[in-house]
Amino acid sequence: MSNRSSVKGQALVEFALALPIFLLIVYGLLEAGRLIFVYAAVTTASREAVRYASAAGKAGDPTYPQMLTYQDCDGIRARARNTGFLLNLQDDQIEIYWDHPGTVTPTPYCDNPGQTEDFITLHTGDRVLVNVTTHYTLLVPLVPFTSRDISSGLTARTFMGVIDLIPTPTP
Repeated sequence: MSNRSSVKGQALVEFALALPIFLLIVYGLLEAGRLIFVYAAVTTASREAVRYASAAGKAGDPTYPQMLTYQDCDGIRARARNTGFLLNLQDDQIEIYWDHPGTVTPTPYCDNPGQTEDFITLHTGDRVLVNVTTHYTLLVPLVPFTSRDISSGLTARTFMGVIDLIPTPTP
């Protein structure tokens, strides 16, 4: 009888020693997966925002019928927020730039939320650039990851020109 209870006791001690290590490994894997997810979501939000900004056409806003998509600051930010909805992006986390080919430093625009940049005129070959940044923090700080800002970098698309995508009614 004592031999059987010593085996049960040994199994219980082994389980008690292995369980915290196993749980720490599982938690580390979950946090690493969450970190990769946040990075992918930031990159996708930036890509979709710059795709919207570089689209060749009018924004379709009835308030500004002649506004082009690269001038629609709220539309660009809304595209990033809608794509990265789990990130809870704020306007100051979405930076929008444009540049001419061969320019060293991109020019920021759309600095103020709710602003329309109708004074900006892009020409064929110019680029629209978007950078999305978010802050990543651990759910429970048990693993040696640190909180960090995750940025998409400047995602760029070339502006190819303007095409009126809003059909004109035929009589």
